[in-house]
Amino acid sequence: MRSALCAIHPIVVDVMAGTQLAGTYFIQPRSPRLEEREPSPLDDISPVIQNNAIKRLISPMMVQLCHLIITMGRSDLEGDTFTSVGETAEELSWASDEFVQIAKRLVGDSEEGWLQAEMGPVTDSLSASGRDITLVAQKLRLQPASQSHREQLVTTAQQILLDTMKVLLLEDAAAAKNTAQAAGWCLICLDTLEAAGALAPGPLG
Repeated sequence: MRSALCAIHPIVVDVMAGTQLAGTYFIQPRSPRLEEREPSPLDDISPVIQNNAIKRLISPMMVQLCHLIITMGRSDLEGDTFTSVGETAEELSWASDEFVQIAKRLVGDSEEGWLQAEMGPVTDSLSASGRDITLVAQKLRLQPASQSHREQLVTTAQQILLDTMKVLLLEDAAAAKNTAQAAGWCLICLDTLEAAGALAPGPLG
């Protein structure tokens, strides 16, 4: 299990040691060894998260993922642990499905073609991962010593986190674009008013 977890563990642990600079969340490696690790899917978008609200949601999720990785790396786990994991996996699957439905309604209410194109694959992946994590948890209850099942549980949980982050960032980008468009119209109107005022005849002397 070590080879699979090493690709995930450093990036998640370093989230807890990240620094905040000018409103941006950066992930910093703590040693040269981490720079030589295998690439992680979280590398695509985890280094920079501009939105504070998204950070407040994602940061605890990444910490919990770190705890899951550490737990799955232990060899002294008891059967009760995997019963609890199975119950939590079912709750996570349900929450993921609810989140997907909200994201789809957001896309349905939007006229942005780019948002529809980007969001579709992400929500499909999130739905699949939500289903997969319950199946993996069931396998673990039957074979708690299986390193393969443990690795698959961590990888699936990581994918759920990654897709959740992508949905939040896409929603944030769409909101920012709409705000920028509205601000642009306000600027045009102000320019028009200014031009009209400049052309208006002055007071008669």
